[in-house]
Amino acid sequence: MKKYSYVSELEKLCNDPFKRGDVSFLRRGLMSSNGVDPIMYKIIFSLINKTRKNDLKEANILASERIFPVTCQLSALFTIHPSVEEEYSLDHNFGHHMRFASGEGVEAFERRFTTILKSKQEDLFQQLKHAIGLVGSSKNSTKINYHSLLLAMINWNDPDQWVQRKWAFGFWGYQINSEEN
Repeated sequence: MKKYSYVSELEKLCNDPFKRGDVSFLRRGLMSSNGVDPIMYKIIFSLINKTRKNDLKEANILASERIFPVTCQLSALFTIHPSVEEEYSLDHNFGHHMRFASGEGVEAFERRFTTILKSKQEDLFQQLKHAIGLVGSSKNSTKINYHSLLLAMINWNDPDQWVQRKWAFGFWGYQINSEEN
């Protein structure tokens, strides 16, 4: 799994006590229906420029016209629960995070998760905003693999729906019955 330099820069920003004002600009995206607010641009382009030092291709993609709204959305979502999963495994996706955070209250999480899976790209931000808040406030709160989330958001509209399938497997995945072995 690719470790995105941009996510690492976001994490540094959110952990810097002298950058609270910058983080508040990113939070402004949470107040818009699509996760994008022009007040965020200065901070996001600053982070993209820092990313450019490590990975020029990644920086160019994140700043591209098609992907930039997703970059803004991820930046806003990050401020809800800025706790990055340390392991960047292909196996850990948002479906896993929702399942782990659900604990015994699977039904409520399952309803929210099913709504996310059915979401169109234009509605995904709003659905993720509520779900990340749910994961972050759960008694079984877990860190989020934002590297995987960024990749998923970029590819949400893929005709094969591989992102939705991976997330579904992460949430409901096949359970091996140890008694059968």
